[in-house]
This record gives sequence, C-alpha cells and structure tokens, in this order.
Amino acid sequence: MLDQTIPIFYAVDDNYAPYLAVSLASLVDHTSSTRNYHVIILCDNLNSDNQAQLKSFQATNVEISFVSINDRLKQEITDKNNKLRSDYFTFTIYFRLFIAELFPTLDKALYLDADTIVLKDVADLFDTPLGNNLVGAVPDYFIGHTPETIDYAEKAVGIDSQNTLIQGCC
Repeated sequence: MLDQTIPIFYAVDDNYAPYLAVSLASLVDHTSSTRNYHVIILCDNLNSDNQAQLKSFQATNVEISFVSINDRLKQEITDKNNKLRSDYFTFTIYFRLFIAELFPTLDKALYLDADTIVLKDVADLFDTPLGNNLVGAVPDYFIGHTPETIDYAEKAVGIDSQNTLIQGCC
C-alpha cells in the first residue's frame, strides 16, 4: 500500500549511536518523497545528546521516535533458564525479538542493524511479498564464520549456524 507509513526499527544504546547516525543518514538519503517512514529506535541508556543527534536526521517524510524497552521485557533477556544471552553481544541486540509484542497493531515492519548502510529505498524491501511467511530475513555471514558465534548458535540457540534457510520461516 503506497500510502502506508513504513515502520523501521533499530535497537541501540550509547555505544552504537554513532553507527546509527551513519545508517540514518543513508536511509534518509534514499527515501522516496512519495512515501512516509517512521523510524522507531528501541533503546536503553541512550543519553539525551545522542537522542538529539539522531533526531536531527528527521525529515519531512521521516519521523524518528525513541521507545525505551520496558522493565518486564528486560527481565526476559538474561542467561538464567533462557536461550537469550547478553554476554556474547550488546544487550540491545535482543530488543528486536520483542517488536511484535511491543507493537501488536503493526502487520509488517522492517528491522535494520544500527551498522547497516542503506543504498536504496527501504520501501522496496518493505514492499516485498512474504506470502504466508511470518519473517523475511537474510543469513548473517558473521554468525556462520566466527567460532564464538558458531558455538552460541549451535549450543545456546540450538540451530545449525551453517543453515542458510530455516524451513517455514523465510
């Protein structure tokens, strides 16, 4: 639907704010003037200076807002009786797992890592039909080629780090 606002999520803390600034600049540079975009930054411990810098990328057709992850969801991101671990990566990397719970009225959204450079309009990606699939995703080269992440994927999460397609997923 061309008049639909495209929700785009990122998740950061102060450590990744500079990378997100580069990603936002590239995203805004490649937006279509005929589309609207809502960038939602899921954050924890993102100071007001970083928020102001990131908000400065807002444009006529690009709204930027910040959502602090709530305490109840933060309690689920521990290494106790849970496959979610925050000792391998930054804590905020797991916020993406709760987008559907935090935003139940959205039927579709994009999630981009903060260190992503956008080279064309993300509306093209958003408009990609998913059929009956709940998720569209790309394989992460880093996961399948780094000993620590291979170990994490296979032992903690229980998936084959070399599998490029999870059946029924994408």
